Amino acid sequence: MSIAKLESLLGESALYFRRADLFEDPLEGKHSAPTIGFRPIMFAGAKDTWIDETMPMIDARTRRCVYVNCWHNNESESAYMWDKYAREGKAIAIKSSLNRIRNAILDREREFLVNPVRYIDYQKDHTSDANSFYAFFCKDKSYQDEREVRFAFIENFERVGDADFDSLSLAEGILIPVDNDLLIEKVILSPYTKDEEAGNVHNLLLGSGLGDKFQLPAH
Repeated sequence: MSIAKLESLLGESALYFRRADLFEDPLEGKHSAPTIGFRPIMFAGAKDTWIDETMPMIDARTRRCVYVNCWHNNESESAYMWDKYAREGKAIAIKSSLNRIRNAILDREREFLVNPVRYIDYQKDHTSDANSFYAFFCKDKSYQDEREVRFAFIENFERVGDADFDSLSLAEGILIPVDNDLLIEKVILSPYTKDEEAGNVHNLLLGSGLGDKFQLPAH
């Protein structure tokens, strides 16, 4: 993440969950061709308008109801991830674990789902219509080096059938309260971090009482 996002995390004591339809990936939360092609069989007896019009509408609206927080799953730093993201200004990584993240989330009202992303061929593999959530834990194989694990929840899903759904003002992202001391095991600087940026990160952590979480780059 960027230093600005770290500052937000420390200042707000909250993780940011982004609305799925606003991610850059155009396939985000969408069903694969085989899953869509199988619908007339899976939903045999349903009207053509349900399969050809209503279900695509529900799919599109569901993408506006799902909020996602993404993590890279690895036992060590990833040169691929640093090269891809650090050069875009994302100068730090937070080291955590599934248990740390689960225990750090303070929101007890929402139901959070967590799962590794399954990397698929959208022309050959199924995403599954068995659950509205499944497609949001799939991504195209071209992303497989990201080794992503996702935390996600659904908001306003009960309204996807409403006539006025498309006019609803839905949050682009939602901040979920967390215990930063539980969440953060280490804050790791990228190999491309400048000395001034490193000092800013260290000062941010010191100011939040988390100075012991600071870790210099491995390279």
